[in-house]
This record gives sequence, C-alpha cells and structure tokens, in this order.
Amino acid sequence: MQNRQKHFICLANSIKYQGRCLAGIEVFLDGAGRYTIARNEDGTPKWIRPVSRNKETFGTLSEKETKNIVLFDIIEVNNVKECPQYAHCENVFYSSLKRSGKRSVQNTNRLNELCNHVDSVLLFNGWNAISVADFQQSGYSLVFIRGTNCTFWKNEKDMFKEQYRVKFYYNNIEYDLPLTDPIFIHKLKTLGFDAVNSKRHYYFTVSLGEEWNGKHYKLVAGVVEEPDS
Repeated sequence: MQNRQKHFICLANSIKYQGRCLAGIEVFLDGAGRYTIARNEDGTPKWIRPVSRNKETFGTLSEKETKNIVLFDIIEVNNVKECPQYAHCENVFYSSLKRSGKRSVQNTNRLNELCNHVDSVLLFNGWNAISVADFQQSGYSLVFIRGTNCTFWKNEKDMFKEQYRVKFYYNNIEYDLPLTDPIFIHKLKTLGFDAVNSKRHYYFTVSLGEEWNGKHYKLVAGVVEEPDS
C-alpha cells in the first residue's frame, strides 16, 4: 500500500478531554525544506486535523504522542485517509506522525498568509456556539485569524473547574471564548494577566468543539503573539 504522506504547520496542540487535539495548515515541502501553503478552491488555507479511530474519545490524540509538538513545527503525517464529519471536514486518520525537524518562519507577512480572509461559519456573528443543524451544513471548523483589543481573563464563577478565556474583536465583532492552548495557559499562570494583556493584538486558531448540550461551541485552540514590527 502506497504511503499517502502529508505535512502541515502546527497551529493547535490543544487540550481535549484527557488528551490533545492537533491541527494545522497543510503545506507542500520542496527538497530544501521550503514550504508552500496548500489552499482550497476558494483560496482559504487547507487544514488537517489528525484523529484517532477511538470514537469514545472523539478522536482525541494521546499526550504522549503530541507532548513534544509546539506551534509552528512542521508535522509529517503518514498513511493519511480523510474521514470528514460534517463541519469537522479537516479530520484525517493516520498511521503515524512526527515533527519533521523544521519549523516555519514566524513573521507578520507569513502569519497573514495563514489567515482566513473570507467569512466562515465560525466567525460571522458574535455567538459563542452554533446549532447542530448549522454544524452539519458547514464547510469547515478551523480558522486562523488576527484578533484585536485582546484581553485574557479567568472565569471565577465555577469553583470546581477553572476556565481561562479571551475577549477579542474580529471584523468589529466582539468574541469571548474559552482558551484550550496549554502552553499559553501556563504563560498566563506564570507571567500573570497584566503582562500578557499589555500586548493588545494576537493571532488565534479558532475551532468548533464536539457537540455539547445540543450545540458546538467555539474555542481558541492556539495563541500566537503578534510579532514586533
């Protein structure tokens, strides 16, 4: 059987149940390791989300498999087989994955090339969730966008489960979404909110989660600081 191998720039290695959700934008690598972004017919970047075959955990990956992967690593995925689930059309089964040993360049121009510049089901209003019906009719569930006027905060209302969140504006609409990026959550705990909120603009990977209480909620699965100009 021929190995159908793909590569992607990691833009999310986020907390999902007791494991991780890994996702990124597909790239084509040349012999020198330079990459070209793969795009859909409408010009949007093409996403990949490797998932396990365990339906009970909704395809969650193990922390052991993903623990050494950080944002902007180039990930090699082997024996890729598409397994779309409605809006989660980016899902693929795979046999193995690993870091390719290279990292993509992080500068403003490169980050903007990864952004979605068309309307999507995720970010066309200020709602924090979409219905199951909308989810089943949607074309994708992952976007990379630049948020403005960003404020990170902690929800203190639930005494049993701490939840870090971020408020931001996108296309003049305000969002307030849960944060599932473990590295950035650690940064919040270490540096404090004042230090992080002093920088007002960030890039976010926004994703639709699994169904919960009849809705699919939006979440911020990856956070990238805007580079200094």
